[in-house]
Amino acid sequence: MTSFLCLSTLFCGAQESTWLSDLISIKDFRADFELLTKVLEESHPGINFYTPEDELYFMEQKMRNAERVITKQEAFARYAYFINEIKDGHTYISPGRALEEQVIRDGLFFPFTLRFIKESAYVDLNFVEGIDIPKGSEILAIDGMPIEQCLEQLLPYITNDGFNNKAKYAGLEGQFWWFYALHFGLREKHHMAYLHPVSHKRMAVSVPAVSYLERQHVLSLVYDYGLSAEEHAVVSYDIDENVGYLRVSKFHGISRYKYGRLLSEAFGTFQDAHVDALIIDVRQNGGGKEGFENMLMAHLDHDVKVKYDEVRLGAPRSSHYSNLDQSVFRRFEDHIYRLVEFRKSDDGKWERRKRFERTWREPRYKYHGMAYVLIDGEVFSGASEFAAMANDYGRRCILIGEETAGGYQCNNSGYFYKLKLPKTGFEVEIPRIHFDLNVCDQLNEGGVRPDIQVTSSYSDFVSGIDTQMRFTMNLIKQGIVMEE
Repeated sequence: MTSFLCLSTLFCGAQESTWLSDLISIKDFRADFELLTKVLEESHPGINFYTPEDELYFMEQKMRNAERVITKQEAFARYAYFINEIKDGHTYISPGRALEEQVIRDGLFFPFTLRFIKESAYVDLNFVEGIDIPKGSEILAIDGMPIEQCLEQLLPYITNDGFNNKAKYAGLEGQFWWFYALHFGLREKHHMAYLHPVSHKRMAVSVPAVSYLERQHVLSLVYDYGLSAEEHAVVSYDIDENVGYLRVSKFHGISRYKYGRLLSEAFGTFQDAHVDALIIDVRQNGGGKEGFENMLMAHLDHDVKVKYDEVRLGAPRSSHYSNLDQSVFRRFEDHIYRLVEFRKSDDGKWERRKRFERTWREPRYKYHGMAYVLIDGEVFSGASEFAAMANDYGRRCILIGEETAGGYQCNNSGYFYKLKLPKTGFEVEIPRIHFDLNVCDQLNEGGVRPDIQVTSSYSDFVSGIDTQMRFTMNLIKQGIVMEE
């Protein structure tokens, strides 16, 4: 991975863009960076969980030693690369709302979505009419840059928990178009070299960039699931050949009451049908409201007695409210959390009082058979917590797929500060609560690892076959199970 310390070489050869090209003085760059480090040190509750204090200090000094005037675009990259070194998926930077809206309104973007398989990039969706580049074409270079070098520069924009860098590829799939524009600038067309999936010939083509609205139109046609209500998108279920299938796509979007009702409905159906096995699919679930993961786990046989070793707040108030989005609200929010939710322990830490006990209530319907939990590199936050509990405490749970982006040991989330850097206009999301999970393998500094690793194959991708689902169904049909 290219270090953020070598950013002076990143923009050589990039076309001049009409945005983020304003120059930033070193004085302003350093002023914003000093503010960022102060707020992180004061308010981020887990800033040194993965990156020791001395290592982070060394990187801070390298940032402070910048000596030349740089563009806002390069400044943004430097900040993003520094934040990536914290290794916390809930901490990330954006250009700021005004600039984002301008870019989305006026910008043109890379006209494909990508799929990464074994760290190679393949064309997935094509947004350009009249350009016949088949799905599954391997991308070799974009705008004269080898794809390996391009990815090396873009992957640090994707933040996740710990040291699972492979999960960054999954995170970049849906955001490549955006971070390519942020890093390399806007272009009206892109030159692309690719390997044709049938002839296996190296080919080159110049393709026009597309607007955000053009992208959204194609996506709405391709991914129209016909879902009439939001809750159906959160929880859906089916039974096939006496195998239950439960899809939980996210832990937000509906009330906790509706979510519980849908889970009860699903597990009641499974019980009435006497399903032999259950597949729980949380792939691409980025988390959401705390407690949703507990309610799902409560429907399975489990040994969870203590979910967290510790839940703590950073500093109970900020010294920099004037630089926070909705500063008056943040003051009030801090006061409420300090008064109602947290207490100061004897060792000076702000620890949370017990919460969400009601989400562990014994449900009306409970599944006692084998549960096959599908996970991937987009499982994050509360969904990773569910995967960690299923992994360590699910009596009859088997995890299948790929390591999660969210941490196995902990995550930093809860509620957030949005720091607005005054000189550059960049905005940094900073979590306020550290959740330290009661897990078995304290040496694992990555995501939740599957019991059986199954990665998508190229042939399945081209054919539209779900590799993990097919593998799991075959496992069930063969009667193969793993003992506790």
